[in-house]
Amino acid sequence: PPRWPRCRFPCFIPVGIPTAFAMVKPRHPSAAAADLARRKRCALVLVAAGCVSLFIVASITFHSVLISDEEDVDDGIIGAGLGGDGTGGRNRMQQGKGKTSRDRLDGGVNLDDTYPDVRGAHDKRYPPDDVERLRAFAQSLRTHDYQVADSSMPYDVNNCPLIPPDGYPQSWPTLDILDNWNPNDTADPHSHVVYQGICRFNAATEFDKALAYREAELPFVIRDDPVVLPTVERWNQPEYLPNILGHQRHYRTDMSSTNQLMFYRTGKNGGGHRIPKDWEEPTKEVPMTYGDWLDKANNLDPRELEPDRPHWYFRLNGKSTVHDKYLFEELPFFKREQNFYMVDPTDARGINCRFGMRGNTAENHFDASRNFIALFGGERRYFLSHPRECKNLALYKMGHPSARHSEVDWSNPDLDKFPQFRKAKSHEVVLQAGDVLY
Repeated sequence: PPRWPRCRFPCFIPVGIPTAFAMVKPRHPSAAAADLARRKRCALVLVAAGCVSLFIVASITFHSVLISDEEDVDDGIIGAGLGGDGTGGRNRMQQGKGKTSRDRLDGGVNLDDTYPDVRGAHDKRYPPDDVERLRAFAQSLRTHDYQVADSSMPYDVNNCPLIPPDGYPQSWPTLDILDNWNPNDTADPHSHVVYQGICRFNAATEFDKALAYREAELPFVIRDDPVVLPTVERWNQPEYLPNILGHQRHYRTDMSSTNQLMFYRTGKNGGGHRIPKDWEEPTKEVPMTYGDWLDKANNLDPRELEPDRPHWYFRLNGKSTVHDKYLFEELPFFKREQNFYMVDPTDARGINCRFGMRGNTAENHFDASRNFIALFGGERRYFLSHPRECKNLALYKMGHPSARHSEVDWSNPDLDKFPQFRKAKSHEVVLQAGDVLY
């Protein structure tokens, strides 16, 4: 909103159900020339600014990050540092020995050398300019039809006006939303009714509306954009990702002993963060091949999907269009070029990619910049809250290693400990293949 021209932090919570998404974080234009002193002042606004909580079920996530030169900020899901490794995503574990390399070596094969052939073979078989085929393919992946819970809403989320209506987006008591569908319920939706308050626009017929809502700094979903659909099709071909990621190469993976994954910051990159007594790191970093992660993600044994069982979050990172060219070729709409998803190309900071297995929960938190989140497969459920709700979401105090997160367990809120959570309001949306959330 205009009254927050320099420090604007949205609150949201995503929950997925087989998902693939990509997120871009263009900063507000007025912050492009911000200096360090102003950033310190902005930090004081964080608590009042925005909160996000991600609940992911079987998800593949991709996230383009834009941050300041002075800061080294992760995307608010888990881990620490730009791109997840504190180096802009350039250094990656190789062969599980902790070594780093700019070359993506898979045994004796350089994956960057073989990528053009893999991509070319796919595009020859599935022409990326056949928009009708791409739309039909994305539609075939969307197996659930979610209905809006409140029929008394003053607007239709699937047929919104060009000018955002007063009070948009509508929100409801957070507890009502959680009672309707608990985040730990990872089975196929028992109820297809959701408390959706944001509009979903068809890219073919309502692009002008999406642009208007983006300019108004309001959340929305745009569906079936032709620039996004080719990635949806490629990444849902069984052999495509294994061929471009390799069979032996290890990548950073975050592991939690439960389904709850939380960002934290400590040590030399922790700034002023103070370690509470008896505090333990909520996640561990482990090396893992894409195939090993995929085996875990495809294990649908109900006993292994329980919230108290280990969960893994596979990730890729890219900052350089030279050293990480394949990621920018896979996600061309996140390149440092002016387009609908890249508001300020001069402020781009790279791509963070997230692959989440069924049941993963990225805990309630806020991010410090704009977000564009594109789903390439499966589903991901987001809860979003207006920045004014942060006072009701019980954030950890500034200085805590997970200071951008809420202390509340959204799957089982302790209302005696956090009575303010009774007043919290949110709305939700389930993203599906081909959806992009702003």
